[in-house]
Amino acid sequence: MHIPDGLLDTKTTVITAAVSLPVLTYAARKVKNELDDKYIPVTAALAAFVFIAQMINFPISAGTSGHLIGAFLLTFLIGPWLSMLTITLVLLVQAFLFQDGGILALPANILNMAVIAPLASVVWIKLFSRTKSWIRHLQIVPGAIFSLACMSFIGAMELWTSGLFEFRFISSTLVGAHLIVGLGEGFISLMIIRFVQKVKPELTYAS
Repeated sequence: MHIPDGLLDTKTTVITAAVSLPVLTYAARKVKNELDDKYIPVTAALAAFVFIAQMINFPISAGTSGHLIGAFLLTFLIGPWLSMLTITLVLLVQAFLFQDGGILALPANILNMAVIAPLASVVWIKLFSRTKSWIRHLQIVPGAIFSLACMSFIGAMELWTSGLFEFRFISSTLVGAHLIVGLGEGFISLMIIRFVQKVKPELTYAS
């Protein structure tokens, strides 16, 4: 869900930056102290996949677009902190090199896709961390939907607080669209996760 420039007011941009920056700083410290070298190849491959997937956009409403996010997939495989940094890097490249999402709207886009979505994903994963493997697999699709629903709801709040849209309209539009996107993303995530667990089960954070 890339928000373009011109939709968010200064207040909302400052607030999203103030929330995102400390979280990403903490994530960077966690990754620096705890990153296992075995995650580097799979992270690079997943970053490339997410970059391509996010470049395929379809318009929703209010100038925003819908697309696969990859947050639940990344969080399930490499953990929330590395997921945050990976998605942030993808968003920076997209914004500055491909004009996909606004430059001034970057703090909001980073908060939504690189912070909220991974946090929602890890909460969902933790809820089912003590269950059997086949039950955790059943929760991948709804987990992806949940992460996108949380992300799009926060995005709707940002657009609403900027004063351009009525909250009921923008929240139902964004959340409703991303529930559908989440369904597709969930099945894609399920297939990739099952493949990785068969080939390299030790690389799965959620295990």
